[in-house]
Parts: sequence; structure tokens; C-alpha cells
Amino acid sequence: MVKKMDELKKKIPDGEIMPGSVKEATYDGLGRAIYEYDGWKSALSVDMLFTEGQTGYSDAVQFSEANGKYMALQFARDEKGVITGRVIE
Repeated sequence: MVKKMDELKKKIPDGEIMPGSVKEATYDGLGRAIYEYDGWKSALSVDMLFTEGQTGYSDAVQFSEANGKYMALQFARDEKGVITGRVIE
């Protein structure tokens, strides 16, 4: 599995973005960014994703595997502070 994740991480800049996966994150009562896609739900601290004032794509990537299909979840933050997620296969 580690080898598959390493291969997927290399593909992130140019990987195939799953249709419908680019979505704005919501927030829970603890201020964590919540992202849901195709049964995959992730709740992550914004401080773990981005440094103070950082915009663009996060260096933090979350990986998942289901039925032999490997995916990576990557977050981005724009200049207005809006956080979106995208799933890359």
C-alpha cells in the first residue's frame, strides 16, 4: 500500500481530478474543515493543512483505498480564506 501511495503522491500535480470532487469545505463545532465525497468524510484541523496566511494547495494530503482504488484528498485555500477539497485518482 505504501508503494501505491507514493505513486499517487507523484501524480497529484497532474493527476485526474475525480468529477464532482471539487467542493467547498464546511466546518464543525471545533473549527475543523469537513470534506465529503462519495462516502469519504474527512475532518481536519485547518492549522494542520495550512500555515498562517498560506494560500494555494496544502502540502498535507490524505490518502484512501477502497476496492483496490487509491485516491488522494488535497485541500486548497484562496485569498478570501475559502477552503476547497479535491480528490485525485
